[in-house]
Amino acid sequence: MGTKKAKRAEKPATAGSAYDRLPKVAAGNGLPPVKRGKGRPKVLTEGTVKTTVPLYRRHMIALDQFCLDVRAASGAILDRSAVVRAAIEATLQAGIDPAAVQTEADVTAALLARLAGRRGK
Repeated sequence: MGTKKAKRAEKPATAGSAYDRLPKVAAGNGLPPVKRGKGRPKVLTEGTVKTTVPLYRRHMIALDQFCLDVRAASGAILDRSAVVRAAIEATLQAGIDPAAVQTEADVTAALLARLAGRRGK
């Protein structure tokens, strides 16, 4: 008796990336689908360093919700990293005296004080 090799079922040809095969609308948000090109978007103008920062679960939820709210309100698409980079940039430009802060709470209070001062202008 000869052995016969079983024919492998050919995978259907799929165009695009795995992202293209995801559901086109996220559950329940009713927003139109976003089609992205291949690779990372070319929006950053300076060199980047990939890092991992532990965040509280509530921070991740708030970041995601903020990004969804921005998209719903204006149609602009922001991701978490853009919001985090903006917060870091604002912290750097706020001119906070390094000698005046010792804890995360101190930095938060100093940033909020700066924001409150600019609201009146």
